[in-house]
Amino acid sequence: MSQPQDDVLGQPTNCHTGDVAMANSEHSSHRSNRSNSSVASHLSGLSDKYAAKMRTLRKKIRVEELQHQLEEEEAADQALHRIDDQTRQARLKAEEIERQALREREAISTNLSRQRRLRHAQQELVEAEAISAMISDDTTLTDVTITTTSQGTIPVCTSAQPVPSTSPVENRTVPDTSLRAIPSLTTFAVSKIPSMTTLVSGHPTPLCADGHAPMTTSHMSPHSAHQAQPVPTGSPPMVPGATAIDLLVASSYGIPKPALPRFSNGREKEFALLRMALDNLINVHPHLTEQYKFQVMLDRLGGRALKLAKSFMYTRQPYTEVLAALTDKYGQPRQLVQCEIAAIMATPAIKYGDTEAFEEFSLDVLSLVGMLQSLEGPDGIELRCGSHVDRLLSKVAPSHRTSFMEHCLKEGILKSNCSQTYTLPQFASWLRRKSQSHSFASRAVSGHTLSNPRPQRYQEQRISRKDTPTAVLMTVPKPKYKPQPYCPFCDNKEHYLGGCPQLKKLNTDQIVSWIQDKGRCWKCGRAHKPDECTLKKPCHTCKQVHLTVLHDAAHKTTSHVFRVQTSSLNVYVDRPIRPHGVMLKVVPVLLHGPAGTIETYAILDDGSERSMLIQTAAEKLQLKGQPETVLLRTVRDDIVECQGSAMSLQVSPKGKPHIKYTINGAFSATNLCLSVYTYPVKALQQRYNHLRHLPLPVINQASPMLLLGADQTDLIIPQCPIRSGPRGAAVAIYTRLGWTLQGPTWNHDLQLEQRVFKTSTFPVTNDLLQHVQMLWQADVLPYANDKEVTRSKQDQYALKMLGSKTTRVSLDGVQRYATPLLRTKDGDRFQVTKDAVLPTLRRAEKRLQKHPQLAKKHNELITKLVDSGHVPVLPDDEAAMSDESWFIPHHTVHHNGKYRLVFNCSFQYNNQVLNQHLLPGPQLGASLIGVLLRFRQHAIAISGDIKAMFHQVRLLPEDRPLFRFLWRNLKVEAEPQIHEWQVLPFGSTCSPCCATFALRKHASDHKEQYPEVAESVDKSFYVDNCLDSLPSSREAKHLVHQMRNLLADAGFEIRQWASNDPTVVEDLPPDARSNGCELWLTYGDTDSLEATLGLQWDCSTDNLQYRHRTVD
Repeated sequence: MSQPQDDVLGQPTNCHTGDVAMANSEHSSHRSNRSNSSVASHLSGLSDKYAAKMRTLRKKIRVEELQHQLEEEEAADQALHRIDDQTRQARLKAEEIERQALREREAISTNLSRQRRLRHAQQELVEAEAISAMISDDTTLTDVTITTTSQGTIPVCTSAQPVPSTSPVENRTVPDTSLRAIPSLTTFAVSKIPSMTTLVSGHPTPLCADGHAPMTTSHMSPHSAHQAQPVPTGSPPMVPGATAIDLLVASSYGIPKPALPRFSNGREKEFALLRMALDNLINVHPHLTEQYKFQVMLDRLGGRALKLAKSFMYTRQPYTEVLAALTDKYGQPRQLVQCEIAAIMATPAIKYGDTEAFEEFSLDVLSLVGMLQSLEGPDGIELRCGSHVDRLLSKVAPSHRTSFMEHCLKEGILKSNCSQTYTLPQFASWLRRKSQSHSFASRAVSGHTLSNPRPQRYQEQRISRKDTPTAVLMTVPKPKYKPQPYCPFCDNKEHYLGGCPQLKKLNTDQIVSWIQDKGRCWKCGRAHKPDECTLKKPCHTCKQVHLTVLHDAAHKTTSHVFRVQTSSLNVYVDRPIRPHGVMLKVVPVLLHGPAGTIETYAILDDGSERSMLIQTAAEKLQLKGQPETVLLRTVRDDIVECQGSAMSLQVSPKGKPHIKYTINGAFSATNLCLSVYTYPVKALQQRYNHLRHLPLPVINQASPMLLLGADQTDLIIPQCPIRSGPRGAAVAIYTRLGWTLQGPTWNHDLQLEQRVFKTSTFPVTNDLLQHVQMLWQADVLPYANDKEVTRSKQDQYALKMLGSKTTRVSLDGVQRYATPLLRTKDGDRFQVTKDAVLPTLRRAEKRLQKHPQLAKKHNELITKLVDSGHVPVLPDDEAAMSDESWFIPHHTVHHNGKYRLVFNCSFQYNNQVLNQHLLPGPQLGASLIGVLLRFRQHAIAISGDIKAMFHQVRLLPEDRPLFRFLWRNLKVEAEPQIHEWQVLPFGSTCSPCCATFALRKHASDHKEQYPEVAESVDKSFYVDNCLDSLPSSREAKHLVHQMRNLLADAGFEIRQWASNDPTVVEDLPPDARSNGCELWLTYGDTDSLEATLGLQWDCSTDNLQYRHRTVD
């Protein structure tokens, strides 16, 4: 029985040993499960007694295993605590080391500062002892020994000979410029002694082993003193440079680092500033490589200077060679003084009492003098040139010139019998003192004068108002409108244009250029046409309607507006556009010249100041004269410059060839013309008794060759009493050249027999006729294809950019167009943060909070743009990664019952305006008058409108960062979100041109498949409005369907269709028809009108109307 027990016990013992081994190794779940299953299989074969023993044994094993794991975890915790303690101690030690390093750094900085002050004091002491030795009566040479602090001594070597050049210490020669009159003067050459006349190198001072700079002094004989004087080389004096230790100390003190200025406009003044900055910030670091300094310089150059710098890109020393080339081109003192004086002379003359202009003038001169002193030293040639002062004196008032001359005589600058003259530094010094005196004088009386004194005239007006009769008080007084200040030049609301300091710096030509380039009004300077100007205040100088400050510019602008110089223009001097219902005095004459006699007609014109001869007659008679240029007025009242000759000839009556009258100084030119005349002479003689039995000449298709003006009075005035009849009848006049008629030919009773079926009387509309004439003068003919269009360089550049960069992008299954921004060639970059428009956003939010309805509409409009995908929200990290960034303010306006969201692309920040750097582009498409005329050409008229045309054209990815704005749904506590335009926004200068180009390009690319649509887009579209007419309804319907299909392929949804024939649009969807046309088709309502390019079109009657209001 024992053996089975042992066998049985041995089996569990073996199992126990296996279980422990597995628990100590990997504690794998798979192996544990397999062990449990094996044990369970063994237990099933044992009795209950042995099974209980086995279970007890297993539990003991598990308890031991848990105790073992607990011991391991405790050991691991202790190890982790030790590691944490070591880490904490290491961190404390590192912090202590860092604090010690900071203390040592502060100690080093303090020690460096003390050493610098010590060296400076030692140098001042050496200089003082040297000067003391120079002015002493003892001329013998003595040795100078300087005792320093406890740190060591600085030996000073003295010798009668200069220190050899092999010495590591650099010698400096102190010229005797201020004490030449002392006979016992001894010139010292003191090394490393900074003085006012010492040329100091920009390199750091070398230190000896003891930490001090060695100093060497050399005595020179009086004979050699003159030879030791520094010879002026024309190079500017070097400014002492900062060492690396100095820069380290400055950085530790938190001193801000200066930035290099940018040089791109080619002005010598700006290059002088860049050169000074390079010498003081870049050249002081000898460890910088040529390539590094070259890259720094490239970043600060622009324009032609950048192109010049890039040509030295592959040289060995690009920075040095570029700096030399730029200095040779822009760094010459002569060029600087000429450029700056020319800029000063271009400004308006300074009037007496204009302290602000005098202050600006003095600052400009002081800046010029400072630049010249930095370039060529204090004794430069340009600084001593007196003619520069003479030119600058011409800008100041005569009293200031007299004051300067008195100053020169008082100071001894000008003397009798002496060729010495004044210099630029002396003139600048006088200007500075004069400007200071003006400032002190204004401050002295500023506290004792009224802030806003009212003139006596205003007080008299107030007194007169008190004496007004009480009957006037019964009327309702009109509120007095006080205009708000606004300057269109600098876009400022703090002053008027007349008080703009920037405008005062421009001359007349620059003001004229500003008005013409920006398309501004020459009357007030604002951005509208002169015909639309509402200015009523006359000029103080000429009493014409324009601002006084624009007097010279206005006269220069309007003096040549209608002046045309051409040799091909036919000039009708007898105004042929008038109706021939009025007869001029035309007589048959004979003209005599060297080649014989010709028979023709002559006009006797009392209103002409000069006699004229047709060139054909001059050639037939072989007349010769003196060349002359005459200004003539054409039939459109344009002034034409004619090149011709003044010649002499003889004229005779047709029936008396032996009587000859000499005409001297008759003007003849190739482009002079006279009209053809036909008078009803026989009918007039039959009607009027006073014309009967008179030898009146027959005027039938008469082509006169001579016009006799008021300079031939004896030939054109009557020689006997005038034969006159009833009022309104023509008169007969007898002159030395024969009988002629003058007066009206039209008369209600002129015809013997009349048949009248319908009579309609219209009032005289002379004003309307003049307006139509002005319209045809100002506008162009509708047939743009019949003439060659000449575009400016800017328009050509814009078209080239649109043609090369316009592409198509796929969006929601539609191939839309993406056009580039028409940016100018200036290359300016825009980089601003959202802080630029945060103040504007806060003001807009305050305004919206006061008007809840407006705030609601504003939020709805922006939400609509966001939902459409036009202005998605841009994450801040993505916005910061873009190379450029520009933000646009926005607000909402309520006009004519509609709310419109306005984006101000003319927003100015840091003197940058986005719209000023965008080109408007050429005017694409047909003219306004051409579209309207073709709209009225055929019987069936159609009109349509492209839905949100600008929003159908996408922006290129590189242009989108320039159109960003902020919005936060009126949650003023939240951070505003950045929205970025993906399409062309309203308000951009180039948006109309870009959208029109995309539309026309799409139509032109499909011209072969849709020729009618392409022609309609080319001739019948004005921006987004389509106005066309066709002969039949079938053709009109076909064009509408083709246009909708073609334009939809590019995302242009054309809608608001209307026609005077409802069958053209009846099969269109309701949302594609206009509201008025829908009412006409559905309910038969014919009272609605369609808006058509500023007019009102009644489709039912096919009439155009104006919307007007009654003016009281």
